[in-house]
Amino acid sequence: MKRVIRLDGELCPNCGSKIEETLKKSPLIEDAKVNALSMRFTLEAQDDKYEEAYALAKKTFNAIEPDCTFRA
Repeated sequence: MKRVIRLDGELCPNCGSKIEETLKKSPLIEDAKVNALSMRFTLEAQDDKYEEAYALAKKTFNAIEPDCTFRA
């Protein structure tokens, strides 16, 4: 499953790169792309693991860039 998640708040390109690198190391996540300019995050994971991958992504964003949140 691949989804594009819109982001709110502040996100610098350097933090976006750190988030990508961290998430790509997880076996739950097939691909992760952060676009700080358009404030979009693309998350790709297996359908049965997507909820876990999403939770991990939120936790990672909060740890690296707490001013950036997922838009509902």
